[in-house]
Amino acid sequence: MVTDKVADLLTRIRNAQAAGHKAVSVPASNLKQQVLKVLGEEGYIGEVSEAKNADDKPILNIELRY
Repeated sequence: MVTDKVADLLTRIRNAQAAGHKAVSVPASNLKQQVLKVLGEEGYIGEVSEAKNADDKPILNIELRY
């Protein structure tokens, strides 16, 4: 169980960048979408798209920029 959704989001992005990944997927929420919108406007991340995972739950696919 994750109690701090924003910290989890930022940690996933940081870990994916450290590992050299081109993209990362995170569970979707309105709060995360708004944080990602700001990160995208500031140029820290690329495009964000919404999809469904195998359990039919929404996820956000985040393109990483280097």
